[in-house]
Amino acid sequence: MNAKYLSTIHTMIEQDLATSRQLLALLERETDSTQERDFAAMSELLKEKTPLIDNLKKNAKIRSQLLLSTNKAANEENWSLLLDSFNDQAVKESWQAMQTTISQCKEINNINGKLINRGVQSHNKLLQLMRGNTQQADIYDAKGSKRTSNYSGMLTQA
Repeated sequence: MNAKYLSTIHTMIEQDLATSRQLLALLERETDSTQERDFAAMSELLKEKTPLIDNLKKNAKIRSQLLLSTNKAANEENWSLLLDSFNDQAVKESWQAMQTTISQCKEINNINGKLINRGVQSHNKLLQLMRGNTQQADIYDAKGSKRTSNYSGMLTQA
């Protein structure tokens, strides 16, 4: 591939780097909002995250199409080979910085997902207790045999 694509590719990588850094900042704010159970802030952050993720996906698709247009499989190895062919250290460093930032985004997103899931589970258990829903629990008797027992944990009654 010609070096004429170098400027375009470098610009795209720099855009993705800036976008991924914005996304990282939003994800860190989301962690705080999740821990504080600030649902309004979480909703607003979702609105801000969506276009950033869409931009990253769009550029990833462009990179894949670029590789496919050269009859190469769209994978990390071929992308690295393409970047190496330009022999431009600035492009390689930008790409690595973007990859590092994306990895950080994935880690924080996984943590946020777990925090949100845990909050939903806690909320559901509280609702069950307040409604007095009967649940079944497995308990062990004195002989070590497992049996199912019904229990009700109603806290209030209207």
